[in-house]
Amino acid sequence: MTDVKKIGRFQALWMSFYSAEAYVACAREWGGIGGLYLLLVLTLSWVPMAIQWNSKVRTFASTAVPAVQAQLPTITIKDGIMTSQPPGRHVIRIPPIQDEPFLIVDDSIDEVPATSDSDVLYLTRREAGTIQPKRNERRIWALTGQSSITVTPDGVGRFFRALSFWILPLGFLFAIVGSLVFRLVQILIYGAVGQLLAQQQKVTLEYVALVRMSALALTPVIALQTVMGFMSSEPAWYLRWPLAIAIALGYLWFGIRAVAGSSVVPPLPRSTAA
Repeated sequence: MTDVKKIGRFQALWMSFYSAEAYVACAREWGGIGGLYLLLVLTLSWVPMAIQWNSKVRTFASTAVPAVQAQLPTITIKDGIMTSQPPGRHVIRIPPIQDEPFLIVDDSIDEVPATSDSDVLYLTRREAGTIQPKRNERRIWALTGQSSITVTPDGVGRFFRALSFWILPLGFLFAIVGSLVFRLVQILIYGAVGQLLAQQQKVTLEYVALVRMSALALTPVIALQTVMGFMSSEPAWYLRWPLAIAIALGYLWFGIRAVAGSSVVPPLPRSTAA
């Protein structure tokens, strides 16, 4: 029996691309199902996207929010009737994101128009509604007598500036949690596939070890998908996902072959905790 080279989780981040020793160490020395390692990989993979988000959110807060605030009237809804100050029709756009209006406030009419040239949210004296001509869809809500609210341009500006502060950490957290749940399900499935691959190689590996190795095998896939996220145009999903699955299973096969070729006696399984 030979000793397994000890390889930590941080080392495995880059060694997962090429090193058979990393997969042997993952199978024989690591504990759990690889959840903490997967969390590390996903957190690092979302950092570049978070930086990009931060730039876009700051741009939105510094340019779009003041532009929208300048176009908005003071809107008052009382006893189911909307009035604006100054009165009349106000067409709200978000420069430079879009030239078409996204909101029209008009206290000179009671009902939302039947048609529109663009996707728009209407607010009239007695109704609020959305018109989506591309989908031939129109949704209307009547302003009820219980409605009583005043919205000022300054209040809207404060709301969006506060939102721009909180949306980044919340979005980052939800992105990590959501992708972690998805990837955990994925490695559990890959672990089952790994049992079939291990049988072909006539090597005995616990299911938990195969799940850990699947987490390691996903590292190149996650890195590749992170890079592709910054490309001007990504391949269609029906090309991306088969390629991602093939790469992950290819690395898992590579790891199983590495374990089969090693002379290390597998230890008893430790714990199934991440």
